[in-house]
Amino acid sequence: MFSERIFEDILVKYPELIEDKLRFIGRQVNHFGKRIDILFEDRFNEKLIIELKKNNLDRNALSQVMEYEGYILSEKDPSARVMLIANRIPLNLKKAMDHHGIEYKEITNKQLLEFLEKRDQQLLNLITLPQTNETHHPSKIGIFQKTKIQLSTDNRIIGIVTNVKAKKQANDRFEIWFNRSSEDNFPYGLTSNSEGIKISIKIKDKIYPIGFHNTKTCIWLSARLDRDGYNLTDLLKTHGIENREKLFLIPLGNDTYQINRFNDSVDNFTQTNNFTTKQSRRGIIIELIKQGKSDQEILDILDIEFPSGVFSTSNKQALYGTKRDLRQ
Repeated sequence: MFSERIFEDILVKYPELIEDKLRFIGRQVNHFGKRIDILFEDRFNEKLIIELKKNNLDRNALSQVMEYEGYILSEKDPSARVMLIANRIPLNLKKAMDHHGIEYKEITNKQLLEFLEKRDQQLLNLITLPQTNETHHPSKIGIFQKTKIQLSTDNRIIGIVTNVKAKKQANDRFEIWFNRSSEDNFPYGLTSNSEGIKISIKIKDKIYPIGFHNTKTCIWLSARLDRDGYNLTDLLKTHGIENREKLFLIPLGNDTYQINRFNDSVDNFTQTNNFTTKQSRRGIIIELIKQGKSDQEILDILDIEFPSGVFSTSNKQALYGTKRDLRQ
């Protein structure tokens, strides 16, 4: 949900999320030749170096911190502290850091949302609500606002309307399915029951309850007539949304997500990324690599341009294959 930049913004503004009585010194600063994400001074006037990682912490980040300790702490500034902060830290890495005496802190997206909801509603809205470039009332297509959504991985969750045939009836049953990579955009874990986690979706100005499901292989939203009081298939069709259509979900806070039709929200998407859909998938990958996009950012864009099933190979295979060819 949050980019690393926004994660950094929040911690700079509210260092108490890390620990009490920190004084901000700088961000993205050079400290004895090493680039530091955030630099604080603690209550004992010692420097606190923060290495920040969005989403899951990996072993590479752990190696980087050990390099900091070996270079800065041992030779340049032995009184400084180094702390790793991530949204999620696997148990095995926690044990490794405990063993090596490395400080760490896990701050989940859910914790950040709950904190901002209580302390800074304005910042929360700035992060989670769709952005618009229009100074007048936005135009409408059907019931949907034609909003120019900021196309970053922070505010974008893309769902696909999927027709799931009922087991006992041939009637259509629409659900909204997501790529596995969308897991980090939802502040919920795996679900173990058939009802899922109760959240809400907003279409136009009306809010509907819906079930969020997250298994080891799939993520989807579904509604049940007996539980939620409406039929998701009928609701979507009433608003002109058909099978295989893409939707944007925009987090509004309080476990509620605004649904926008994809085509209404991203009519200037290709201009934003400086390529056209006439380019090949490989051409787009090469262009995005030149722009310095991360692998995840490239995959997010490819999933928009080339949904699953367009090619026999996945977008991830195409990305890694192209990168391998460029290295040769």
